[in-house]
Amino acid sequence: SLHAPPSKSHTLRAILFATLAQGTSTITHPLRSPDTDAMIHACQQLGAYIERKNNQIIIQGAGRQLNTPTNDIDAGNSGQVLRYMAAICALLDEPVYITGDDSICQHSPIKPYIESFQQLDARCESVHHNDHAPIIVQGPFKAGTIELNGEDSQLVTGLLIAASQIHGTTTINVTQAGETPWIDLTLSWLDRLYIPYERDGYHRYQLTGPITLSAFDYDIPGDWSSIAFPIVASLITQSPISISHCDLNDAQGDKAILTILKDMGANITHDATNNTLHIERSPTLTGGTWDVNHCIDAITILAVVACYA
Repeated sequence: SLHAPPSKSHTLRAILFATLAQGTSTITHPLRSPDTDAMIHACQQLGAYIERKNNQIIIQGAGRQLNTPTNDIDAGNSGQVLRYMAAICALLDEPVYITGDDSICQHSPIKPYIESFQQLDARCESVHHNDHAPIIVQGPFKAGTIELNGEDSQLVTGLLIAASQIHGTTTINVTQAGETPWIDLTLSWLDRLYIPYERDGYHRYQLTGPITLSAFDYDIPGDWSSIAFPIVASLITQSPISISHCDLNDAQGDKAILTILKDMGANITHDATNNTLHIERSPTLTGGTWDVNHCIDAITILAVVACYA
């Protein structure tokens, strides 16, 4: 039996929202990773007091009184930290320098932010003029209408979070909306924290701020992108296993791998009371054709299981 690794996407959003909230939030079972460390360090620079204790992260939020970081923000290898921080730092009226490791600075384009920030009277510039980090961001954002290429969901998520803290009504119009399950995950956080918004599918969002966020307690669910690997290991070795901390009601898109594997003939059941998956011996798996746009991170492990179908 296994315990599912915690969700990185939920962990990073929880830390950021707790920083923007007033009061003390407790995040239980966060993912331990360099990306988590990068988000914690960035939020500390914004004024949050953050303490790690056993399997919890305890955060005294900065609320709407965010500090302007006195040092550069280092996103490390995290595209989420880079893009979310770019949007949050555009709420401030002093310039903020945001960088990352070589991979982030070479392979994580920020061009849609550079093109769209000015629509809300904010500045986002690529230091080396190559549409990549390091970047300089300076606000403050002013409420208005912004047009954004949404192929990268992280860009949209960053602006949705920032829009909740802008004075007035902000409309985000998205073209080429992609990675929509991750937008659903972000919207689930807006719902959880009672942040009102209007939407037209994945192409238009409207928020009126600033919204005062209250502190919260949250237990990070299992990460479906990671859960896929032991499931497939079980199937291809004919080894029955149980995996706890698997919430089928969570918004993560990668849970769609269960449907694909069941279509292939996998014997998988879910105990909703205990949030536990049971994978039994499945001697015959059958190939097929599936659209993995909603669970794109699963493509590599699906390629593995396809060799056994």
